Amino acid sequence: MLQKKLTRAEGKIRKLEGGQETLLRQCEQHMSAARAHADGEMKERQRANKFERDFDVVSSQALADSRASEAYIEEIELDREQLKIKYQKLKKHYRDLEEQ
Repeated sequence: MLQKKLTRAEGKIRKLEGGQETLLRQCEQHMSAARAHADGEMKERQRANKFERDFDVVSSQALADSRASEAYIEEIELDREQLKIKYQKLKKHYRDLEEQ
Protein backbone atom coordinates (compact mmCIF):
# COMPACT_ATOMS: atom_id res chain seq x y z
CA MET A 1 0.00 0.00 0.00
CA LEU A 2 2.78 2.38 0.87
CA GLN A 3 4.60 1.29 -2.27
CA LYS A 4 1.50 2.13 -4.37
CA LYS A 5 1.32 5.60 -2.81
CA LEU A 6 4.99 6.13 -3.49
CA THR A 7 4.59 4.99 -7.10
CA ARG A 8 1.60 7.30 -7.60
CA ALA A 9 3.46 10.20 -5.97
CA GLU A 10 6.47 9.60 -8.24
CA GLY A 11 4.13 9.53 -11.25
CA LYS A 12 2.57 12.83 -10.18
CA ILE A 13 6.03 14.35 -9.72
CA ARG A 14 7.08 13.29 -13.23
CA LYS A 15 3.82 14.68 -14.62
CA LEU A 16 4.31 17.97 -12.73
CA GLU A 17 7.92 18.21 -13.91
CA GLY A 18 6.76 17.72 -17.50
CA GLY A 19 4.08 20.38 -17.00
CA GLN A 20 6.67 22.70 -15.51
CA GLU A 21 8.91 22.32 -18.58
CA THR A 22 5.96 22.97 -20.86
CA LEU A 23 5.09 26.10 -18.87
CA LEU A 24 8.71 27.30 -19.01
CA ARG A 25 8.81 26.86 -22.81
CA GLN A 26 5.52 28.71 -23.18
CA CYS A 27 6.76 31.47 -20.89
CA GLU A 28 9.93 31.85 -22.98
CA GLN A 29 7.84 31.98 -26.17
CA HIS A 30 5.57 34.65 -24.68
CA MET A 31 8.55 36.67 -23.45
CA SER A 32 10.14 36.44 -26.89
CA ALA A 33 6.88 37.54 -28.53
CA ALA A 34 6.56 40.42 -26.04
CA ARG A 35 10.10 41.59 -26.88
CA ALA A 36 9.32 41.40 -30.60
CA HIS A 37 6.13 43.43 -30.09
CA ALA A 38 7.99 45.99 -27.97
CA ASP A 39 10.68 46.32 -30.67
CA GLY A 40 8.02 46.72 -33.35
CA GLU A 41 6.18 49.31 -31.29
CA MET A 42 9.39 51.26 -30.70
CA LYS A 43 10.18 51.26 -34.44
CA GLU A 44 6.65 52.42 -35.28
CA ARG A 45 6.86 55.22 -32.70
CA GLN A 46 10.16 56.34 -34.18
CA ARG A 47 8.61 56.22 -37.64
CA ALA A 48 5.57 58.20 -36.45
CA ASN A 49 7.86 60.79 -34.82
CA LYS A 50 9.82 61.13 -38.06
CA PHE A 51 6.59 61.61 -40.02
CA GLU A 52 5.50 64.25 -37.51
CA ARG A 53 8.81 66.11 -37.84
CA ASP A 54 8.64 65.89 -41.65
CA PHE A 55 5.05 67.15 -41.56
CA ASP A 56 6.08 70.08 -39.36
CA VAL A 57 8.85 71.01 -41.80
CA VAL A 58 6.53 70.78 -44.81
CA SER A 59 3.80 72.73 -43.00
CA SER A 60 6.24 75.49 -42.06
CA GLN A 61 7.49 75.68 -45.64
CA ALA A 62 3.94 75.73 -46.99
CA LEU A 63 3.03 78.56 -44.62
CA ALA A 64 6.11 80.55 -45.64
CA ASP A 65 5.33 79.95 -49.33
CA SER A 66 1.73 81.00 -48.80
CA ARG A 67 2.78 84.24 -47.12
CA ALA A 68 5.30 84.96 -49.88
CA SER A 69 2.62 84.30 -52.51
CA GLU A 70 0.17 86.62 -50.76
CA ALA A 71 2.79 89.38 -50.62
CA TYR A 72 3.57 88.86 -54.32
CA ILE A 73 -0.12 89.00 -55.23
CA GLU A 74 -0.52 92.25 -53.28
CA GLU A 75 2.47 93.69 -55.14
CA ILE A 76 0.96 92.66 -58.48
CA GLU A 77 -2.38 94.18 -57.51
CA LEU A 78 -0.68 97.48 -56.65
CA ASP A 79 1.17 97.44 -59.98
CA ARG A 80 -2.12 96.72 -61.75
CA GLU A 81 -3.82 99.67 -60.05
CA GLN A 82 -0.94 101.97 -60.99
CA LEU A 83 -1.05 100.77 -64.60
CA LYS A 84 -4.82 101.24 -64.65
CA ILE A 85 -4.45 104.85 -63.45
CA LYS A 86 -1.70 105.48 -65.99
CA TYR A 87 -3.88 103.97 -68.75
CA GLN A 88 -6.81 106.15 -67.77
CA LYS A 89 -4.58 109.25 -67.90
CA LEU A 90 -3.19 108.26 -71.30
CA LYS A 91 -6.68 107.55 -72.60
CA LYS A 92 -7.87 110.98 -71.42
CA HIS A 93 -4.82 112.63 -72.94
CA TYR A 94 -5.47 110.83 -76.26
CA ARG A 95 -9.11 111.99 -76.31
CA ASP A 96 -8.03 115.54 -75.51
CA LEU A 97 -5.59 115.41 -78.42
CA GLU A 98 -8.26 114.04 -80.73
CA GLU A 99 -10.59 116.90 -79.83
CA GLN A 100 -8.04 119.51 -80.76
